[in-house]
Amino acid sequence: MPSRVDEQNPLSYPTSADWHQLFMRLLPWLGLLQAVLLLAVGMALWQARRPRGRQLALCMAVCVVGVLLALIGQVYQTGADPWQLFAGWAVLALPWVVMARLSELWLLWWGLVNMAIWLYASVWGLWGGAGMASGGGPVGTGGGQ
Repeated sequence: MPSRVDEQNPLSYPTSADWHQLFMRLLPWLGLLQAVLLLAVGMALWQARRPRGRQLALCMAVCVVGVLLALIGQVYQTGADPWQLFAGWAVLALPWVVMARLSELWLLWWGLVNMAIWLYASVWGLWGGAGMASGGGPVGTGGGQ
């Protein structure tokens, strides 16, 4: 893996040693995602009388929240477990899912909740095997067995 920031590959940004340069390069992405999120919520409010328009805008808002949480986790190196990303995403998305009244969005939300539960159980070894809490890797990866 390169030790410097590769301008063509944004996935190499978190490996950079120059955090100020990294932050300045990702700041526009954070701003862009926040603007898209505000636009989606604004469209949902504006399309309040049109169910399909509101549902589409809220779907976009739910998806953008997930991307924004992932980007913030990468930029600020929060040290959070992956299950916390999905759990936080599900909690933040719940009001919009309820307002949208769209079965596909409920399916996405249940998928987020199930992923959070599965990752949490995998980290702590709740479904048998050795989890990270007992010194092994996540369940199913062969760690600690």
